[in-house]
This record gives sequence, structure tokens and C-alpha cells, in this order.
Amino acid sequence: MTKLLALVEMQGSSTEEKLFKLLDDLLFSSRASEKRTFNFMGIATDKASNMISKRNAGLKNRLKEKHPHIYVVHDLCHAFNLILQDCFKVFPQEYRNIIDDVSSTFSRSSRNSAKLKAIMATRAIEDPRSKVHAIKRYVKTRWTSFRDTVERIVVQADSLREYF
Repeated sequence: MTKLLALVEMQGSSTEEKLFKLLDDLLFSSRASEKRTFNFMGIATDKASNMISKRNAGLKNRLKEKHPHIYVVHDLCHAFNLILQDCFKVFPQEYRNIIDDVSSTFSRSSRNSAKLKAIMATRAIEDPRSKVHAIKRYVKTRWTSFRDTVERIVVQADSLREYF
């Protein structure tokens, strides 16, 4: 059985020490701690340094030290993201550069963005099905950013042709 035990608000820093104390207090410092210690099998993390650091005794190492039976695994969302990052490596570099350049043109300049939006607005008057949508910013560390940016460039292709 899977059960959500709590949501904990993080305030301030999220060092491995603070995360360990919060988790350890939440899971193993209550009336049900013996049962939880027996039943708690693992934790999935995003492999951030505060989670897996060996040098600074990340949360993973601190948990394993106190509770050796616990498994620490890479969570599926982040694992999927790593797969996508590897897939991007086979996507032709010249296309990635174009997508990055188009995205950067509008994310770094409000003047460029305003000019494109004016073109889109004119097109929307001519064709009510047209929508005014800003070009999404391509951020390499966001999971769906590449797809979202490409999709928006394709949708706004006519306005972008007019802009350039």
C-alpha cells in the first residue's frame, strides 16, 4: 500500500542536513516510528547534490547510515528527463541552434517580443483562428521545454517568417 504521510513546507535552505532532520523527524520520531521503520522501504530522489552527495553526506547517505534497509532510487520523472536529454543529442545540432536562437531572440528582448506580438495581433484580426502566443523560452534544464518551444515556433511560423 502506498500512502502520503505529509506535505512539509520548506522554508529557507534545503541542505542535506535540514532535509534529513525533517524526514527523520516526520517518519521515525513519532508513536508509529517502529512500524514505519519496519515498513519504510525507500525514497526516490532527483539526484540533486543535497540528496546524493557523498562528500557532504547527502540525504541518501544519512538515511542509509541510520536505516540501512532503505533503498534510494532515481525517481521516474527525472529518469525520463535524462532519457530525453540523451535523445536530444541525436537531434541535429543545427536545428537545436535555430530553436535556441529563435527562442533567445524573444526571451531576451522585450522590443523583439513586442514587435512579434504586434504581427501576431494583426494576423489575428485577419484570421480569427490565429492566436497571439509568445514564443516559449527554451531552457535546457526544463523537461518539456524543447518540445514546448518547437511547438510554439511551428504554431507561429507565419508570424515568425514575417518578423524575420
